[in-house]
Parts: sequence; structure tokens; C-alpha cells
Amino acid sequence: MFNNNKFSYNLIKLDKIKKIAFQKNISYYGNSLSIIDLNKIDNLQEIWQNNMFNIKPYYAIKSFPDKEIINKMDYFDCASFNEFKTVLDIKGKEYAKNIIYANPAKRPYDIMMAKQYGIEIVTVDSIYEIDKVLSIYPNCRIIIRLSVEDRGAIVKFSHKFGTIDHLHSIQLIQKCINNLIGFSFHVGSGQNDSNAWFYALEKVDKLYEYIKINYPKYYDKINIIDIGGGFTNKIPLNNIYKSIEPFIKKYYDKNWIAEPGRYFSNDCSTLLTPIISKNIRNDGRLYYVIGNSVYHSFNCIIFDHNIPKIMSNNDWIDLDDNSNQFELVQGNIVGETCDGIDQIYSGLVPNNLEIGTILMFPHFGAYTDASSTKFNGFEPPEKIYL
Repeated sequence: MFNNNKFSYNLIKLDKIKKIAFQKNISYYGNSLSIIDLNKIDNLQEIWQNNMFNIKPYYAIKSFPDKEIINKMDYFDCASFNEFKTVLDIKGKEYAKNIIYANPAKRPYDIMMAKQYGIEIVTVDSIYEIDKVLSIYPNCRIIIRLSVEDRGAIVKFSHKFGTIDHLHSIQLIQKCINNLIGFSFHVGSGQNDSNAWFYALEKVDKLYEYIKINYPKYYDKINIIDIGGGFTNKIPLNNIYKSIEPFIKKYYDKNWIAEPGRYFSNDCSTLLTPIISKNIRNDGRLYYVIGNSVYHSFNCIIFDHNIPKIMSNNDWIDLDDNSNQFELVQGNIVGETCDGIDQIYSGLVPNNLEIGTILMFPHFGAYTDASSTKFNGFEPPEKIYL
């Protein structure tokens, strides 16, 4: 039975959602569905091109390594052998030239495989990584990753990745000058400050000035500026571009690239998951158990600090009759696994949802299925494409 009590959004046509849920009978089987709107990927690519102009997006497949989404992309940010093999198996071996091996800490075996597959560009952030990479792959092309300010980010990276300071960056330049082709940084995942990229580029600017003075014959060869990821729909791309435009004009002759993941993968997916059980606990709270968990799509709560939208009267509506709102009581939504940590939401919930009611979570692609497990024997959601 498909009950119409869901979170209200208009990501994709509601009649298609209902038809798919009915055909798959998820209310009975208890499984979730991930509905992926591939048209959204096309729209986001067009928006990127119209706002970021000459900055080429290398899709960070870690956010959502989905075959159909990868098929839509042309350039890729990969972190391991399995990731770049996934891309090449889907796109073809000729796409090796379109991959940046951007993990600053690489397994020796993976470096060897990158060499065999013809992936030329690798990222480093330490003397030790340079020594290791060049001992295995002496002809690779190196990008130095800088540690930059990431205070406005949901997930911060600079405590783990990137050169420590300007002096450290110069030491790496001196170490790998013959292989060096550019610089990169990452302002943090889900960055909320549109100026974060500007502040990071100030560091890049200082390094180019250093190279111009100390290694002038290498200046033209060091021609990649990689502004990383951190893009979301919270900050218009045009605002970011305007912030960094002074550097784009100064380095107009360089190749500008980025590593967006969440920007493309998050809004294209809508999760449908049914209520499979309900209970009243000792504290009098109403508990709804859904056919998903923090070990599956909702792992983003733990690993990505991504809390599904706070429930309110506007969220709990009957999508067949938008005037119908529910009486709300204090309650919880929990996952189906036999683990006490499997808590998804605590707050106001409708007091009369039936078992079989399907809940809808939009904007639910990035870092959801990518980290899903089969804990307790439950499978990750099936994917349906529109």
C-alpha cells in the first residue's frame, strides 16, 4: 500500500514517484529506492558552464560513484585505483588523460597502476610523497596541494591535507620542479563563505610570484590552478566566480580546473523509504522505524554531518491534498538495524502514520549510497533513473 504521507518537495514529478513506488511495492518489501533524475545533472552542467566559464569541472566520484552520473561527465577527480578503474571501465581507456589522481596519500601499488593506465597527473603535499611517487612513476606530472583556510566548511580538510605553510610549499617546489605542473587546494566540503576560494588563491599567487623570480623558465609549464571542491547550491556559483575573478584575469593563460562532487550529485537524487514498524517507548515517545539506516543512505549523518531537513508542519503534509497537515507529537525516526546508534531524527512527527507510509527525502545523493554497507544483511537502496 502506498500511503501519501511524505516530506513535500517538487524535485521530480510526483506522479512518477508514486508509480515507481507502487510498481516496486516498497511498502510491503520494506526496501528503499533512490530515484535519480539525470536531467538534473545536465541542468547543473549548464549552470556551471554559464557561471564558472573557463573553469573545467573534474567530477569527484567519491561523492556518488554512480555509473549513469559518471557517463554524464567528461573529467574526473579520483582517489584510488578502484575509483579510476571504475571511470575507465565506464568511459574507456582513452579517458585516462581526463583524470586527476588527487589523493595526496597514495598506495604504492595504486601509483604503479596509474602509470600503467596512463593517468599522468598526481597530487602531493609532502616531501615523502614526492620521493615515493617519483621512485615509482618518474615521468608523472605533479600538482602541489596547499593547506588553506576552511572555517566556513561543513567538513574540514586542511588539518589532514595540504602543505603546512608557504615555506613548506617552496620546499616541495624545489623538490619536484622538473615534474611540477600546478597547484591545488580545497576550502572544505560544503563551504559557506564565497570568499574562501579568494583567500586560498592568495597563497597560489605568492607561489607563482616565487616561481617567476626563482624558476622563470618553468613558469609557463606550471599552468594548472585547481580550486578544488566545496561547492553547494547555498552559494551561487556566480558569487564565487566574481570573488576570484581578479586572479582569473591575472592568470588568464593558466588552465583553471575544479573538483566538484556534492554540487552535481546531491540534488539529483530523491530517497523513498517506507515505515516498516512503529512503537511507543517508555518515555511516551512515538517511534517510527524506516527501511533504511545510518549504515545505508543515512550514513551521511555520521560521516558527512548532513542532517536531513528539520521536520516542521510544512514538511509533514499529504501530497495528494496540500491543505492537509498532521497533528504533531514528539517522536523519533530510527533505522531498521539492531544497533542503538541507528538514530536518524528526533523531534516533531505526525501521530498517526501507518506502517507502509512512504517518506520522501530530496537532495539526498551526495555521500549517501557511496558509503553504504550491508550491515545486518540489509541491502543499500535500489537505483531508479528518470
